[in-house]
Amino acid sequence: MKFTLKNIASSIGGDISGDPNLEITGVSEIQNGSSGTISFLGNQAYRKYMDSTKASAVIVSNKKQNLIKLKSVSNESLNDFYELNLQNNFKALSNEDVIIGNLLANRLNVDIGDSIQIISKDFKLNSYSLPDIYEFRVANIFSNRILRANDFLVFGVNKEIFKNANFSAEINGDIG
Repeated sequence: MKFTLKNIASSIGGDISGDPNLEITGVSEIQNGSSGTISFLGNQAYRKYMDSTKASAVIVSNKKQNLIKLKSVSNESLNDFYELNLQNNFKALSNEDVIIGNLLANRLNVDIGDSIQIISKDFKLNSYSLPDIYEFRVANIFSNRILRANDFLVFGVNKEIFKNANFSAEINGDIG
């Protein structure tokens, strides 16, 4: 299958720097890129390959990213079991809401009501063979002193996305 950069950018909500009609025929790792493929810079450790990659295009983010742990919970357990110190009074979460730690919120420069994106290689790939990107609203922010959980833990009730009780993902927030 062939796609243009314009098609891909439209699908992921991205901007194009270069020829929007460039045809992409596959996906490659940034360090093993070849002509006609697209890659993505998902980890800053791979930035060193940006100048030498042979990939025709590279998806980059202008957002801060952090590795996180997603914790699938019910609204009842959030309110009764976890005893989180919340910035706002507890309100039941919808499938589009998450609660994040205050240290993570500070690093991502996000606040209650802001949108964040969660991306994981564990999620299914879309028709462009790229990971799906899920957007959530920060419904509340917690703080605690238990193992610095407020630096990496994200609580959510969306059973489809959070189906594995605990797994690592990347989270994006606006740089500001």
